[in-house]
Amino acid sequence: MQALIRVAVPLALILRFLPAVSGAAQDVSPSARALLKAERTLTAPEIAEVLRAAQQAIAGKSFRLSVVPGGAGSEFLMGSGGRLRMFRMSGGIEGGIVGGVAPCASPPCPAAVPPVRTEWHDYVTTVFEFTGRPARWCNGVAEPGELVIEYKHYQSTDSWRTVARAKTPPGLGPGYTPVFDILRGATPLISGERRSIGNRPARAFFAPWTPPDDRGLVEVTGDPLPNVPKIVSRLPRDETQTLWIDTESLLPLRWEATRLGTNDYGFFFTYEPIDLQAPRGIRAPDCVQE
Repeated sequence: MQALIRVAVPLALILRFLPAVSGAAQDVSPSARALLKAERTLTAPEIAEVLRAAQQAIAGKSFRLSVVPGGAGSEFLMGSGGRLRMFRMSGGIEGGIVGGVAPCASPPCPAAVPPVRTEWHDYVTTVFEFTGRPARWCNGVAEPGELVIEYKHYQSTDSWRTVARAKTPPGLGPGYTPVFDILRGATPLISGERRSIGNRPARAFFAPWTPPDDRGLVEVTGDPLPNVPKIVSRLPRDETQTLWIDTESLLPLRWEATRLGTNDYGFFFTYEPIDLQAPRGIRAPDCVQE
């Protein structure tokens, strides 16, 4: 016969424990989805909540950024907090030299020599690994930024070269940096209208955009940014960047930039399984070398 053991637990202890459990299991997605569908401009805290949900939705996912839906493009693997874990791009490079004999000013002149022409081409694949560790020089001195390992593969020699650098997130240069700046919340945003992006319901989030060839910076202030009584279709500025977020999946669908007098350009997010990892058998440096 088994004995029944009863343990008395104070009700106060149970009440203290329950909120912690429910809070841990709570999903911010329902609230973020409701905000994305709201028929009004969102406040700054509400936009921050939507961005947190989008960061959670995209964490661990791989995708390509392409100029047309489903097209070819650079490949990405996301980490947490809107930060990258891996980035891969590839393409062909070409070069060469042309040389010859300079014209003769006074005879007798040497016989004309055909110009020397040398051409070469290669196919290079570059992989960036964002380690999440603080950067430091090989002499132990700390360096601001994240330690990023860059791997380059040259098809002509079938060889890899590696180097460690210090880069501030996301550290991708002017082409892709604005995309992830918006997602990380590093750029002030206002919410905009809803429409379909690739047959998916999405809502726009606008921010000022500084083209790569411009040196000036534009700031927008207010709460929301700026204070407007209704949903706007675009920031009242000549240069604007927009991030479209799926109102159901909370995933980013498209980033685009607009400049007065020019056509929009941008990238579509194409989500798919991609094997993105550091090259096997290659020893990566653990300190900044250049």
